[in-house]
Amino acid sequence: MIGFYAFGGGFGHLTRVKRFSEKWLPDASILVFTNNKIAFDMFDRDQVIYFDPALPFTKAMLKPWFQLKLKEYKITDFYIDTFPAGMLGELDMSVVVNCNVYLLCRRLKWEVYQPLISTPLHYKSSYIFEELEPDHERWLKEYSHELDDVKTLLEFSIHKYLYNSELCHSMWVVCHTSVLSEVEVLIDYARDMASLEKSHPKIVVLTDQPLQRDDVEVIQQADTLEWFSRAERIFTAAGFNTWYELASWRDKHTAIPFPRKFDDQFWRSKLTS
Repeated sequence: MIGFYAFGGGFGHLTRVKRFSEKWLPDASILVFTNNKIAFDMFDRDQVIYFDPALPFTKAMLKPWFQLKLKEYKITDFYIDTFPAGMLGELDMSVVVNCNVYLLCRRLKWEVYQPLISTPLHYKSSYIFEELEPDHERWLKEYSHELDDVKTLLEFSIHKYLYNSELCHSMWVVCHTSVLSEVEVLIDYARDMASLEKSHPKIVVLTDQPLQRDDVEVIQQADTLEWFSRAERIFTAAGFNTWYELASWRDKHTAIPFPRKFDDQFWRSKLTS
């Protein structure tokens, strides 16, 4: 059985796991180990192994939990998203006994994360989704049998969406999840831009947050790429998934970075493509 580690908030980790598994393991049976209840909306219920939120979210709790679950579900191939030793540094070789271990890599603030690693794992392959900090990349080369560049993995899915100027006229889209205050920041920024440009767009907000505003249309379940293709302007954070999904529409995309413990949105927002 193939297992995926997808601990973390928002849609980022789960989206990356879903896209990767669909592209690279289309016929495989997979289990997704996660603490994020959004997984039940993105995968079949029998594919999700959910960490009970009533349990303490600590390294001391997570390590034996994974030892038990990987053995219980007979995991032979274990793909870890983003965090080389788990979100809290709970994964080591004693946890992944008898597993082939793989790593899905996006950029990390390496000097912040690296101290969490007590005993490094050894990866059969590390799949690199974007440019890494030099120390992070050097570390991966030491502990990975091979490195695979998969930087275009998220971009392929948008090519079927065509730009229609008539549909796009005067509709601006704000897209963000997980943090209500950040959704508000993006809306206010879009409003400020409209005022400066003397424009009067309809603003559609795609979010999972309980947003209550009369000046926008809120949609909580939507095909985001469908809306992106129809928007005249798009406002998002500089999170991994939306940044690369919007690669072909950068000319109408405004990304506002927000601080994160491990993710460097400010670095990503300065990229030109």
